[in-house]
Amino acid sequence: MSKVFTTIIVIAIIVVLGIIGWYFSTSYVDMGGLLPPKVELSNSFRGDPTSSLVQGTTANIVFTYSGVRAIDIVTNKGEIVTTTGNCNLKGIYEVEFGTFNSETGKKDVTFTNTPKTNLTNGDKAVASFSCTENIIKNMDRQLEGEVTIYYNSNNIEMSSNGPIRLNIE
Repeated sequence: MSKVFTTIIVIAIIVVLGIIGWYFSTSYVDMGGLLPPKVELSNSFRGDPTSSLVQGTTANIVFTYSGVRAIDIVTNKGEIVTTTGNCNLKGIYEVEFGTFNSETGKKDVTFTNTPKTNLTNGDKAVASFSCTENIIKNMDRQLEGEVTIYYNSNNIEMSSNGPIRLNIE
């Protein structure tokens, strides 16, 4: 009888420890911007979280288009929706990548003022968004929300969207 009782207690302890472990593996607390940057886009758009950045009230989302068909960007429509407000698309521009910078641990990126109105497979671009000072001020060191970029494919308006989390520099 003692062995059965001990076995039941051991199994109960294992189950409780398993539940506690599962809870901590599926939940997190962000302690002041410790979560890594992310840019996840849909529909043949691939975000680049290491090259994307937020400086002042401008959020620059770098991405690569890998679709089969050429597309036209809808240049007057796009947004980042956050819990403190929306950032509006200023435009889509060409982006140039330089050499690897050992101090930052990533390639140097130059954002140009050359508008990009269409994309073909392999094109890299930056979507530049204007945020209000209030939006940036109320974010805790990271701009977090849902980004949407609109484009036309075969005269049909579509969107690429997904979550973003970028450090505010």
